[in-house]
Amino acid sequence: ETFATGIHVIDLDGARTGELKNQDTINWITENTKLPVEVGGGFRNIDDIEKMLFQGANRVILGTQAIEKPKILENCLNNFKEEDIVVSLDTKSEKLMTHGWTKEVDLSLRVFLSRLQEMGVGTVIVTDIQADGTLQGPSADSLSPLSSQSVSPSGGLVFRKRPAQILKSWRLTSPSSRASASVATRMPLTIGDCPSLR
Repeated sequence: ETFATGIHVIDLDGARTGELKNQDTINWITENTKLPVEVGGGFRNIDDIEKMLFQGANRVILGTQAIEKPKILENCLNNFKEEDIVVSLDTKSEKLMTHGWTKEVDLSLRVFLSRLQEMGVGTVIVTDIQADGTLQGPSADSLSPLSSQSVSPSGGLVFRKRPAQILKSWRLTSPSSRASASVATRMPLTIGDCPSLR
């Protein structure tokens, strides 16, 4: 038997508005699974983050705040365990996007990844929003900045042919990363397709 090893949850309403909008749904997920749950979207202060961790999330994901208010990220790294905090970066043509993909930041992915490394961030997820949901696969340009970082590439992963081999190619691009992807339910994919990634 093979099993998923965790659940990735994003409150998209919260990401756009800056306020947690789906707390009840998130609470239901954390209360009804034994799997580790990481939650992102709408966290704008350290109190919200602490509350989410207390209510059952194993990790909290910071996106917009990590870019716009790095002091909050710094406080999180000082007050919580390294494994409690994940930084998620959304990119478009190697430019960072914030507020649920609605605002472009004049800062390159490469530069910001270097800053996060200097701050001591342990886990980073990078999503190519131009590929996300397309099932066309990630572009080489979107993966190139990740080659020397401990990151999880995401966006556009497709499993039409040999899913394990495709995921292996991502690992080779970013040797220490774990692949993170959204896969449409119509695709013939099972958890068993990915055991070689562990």
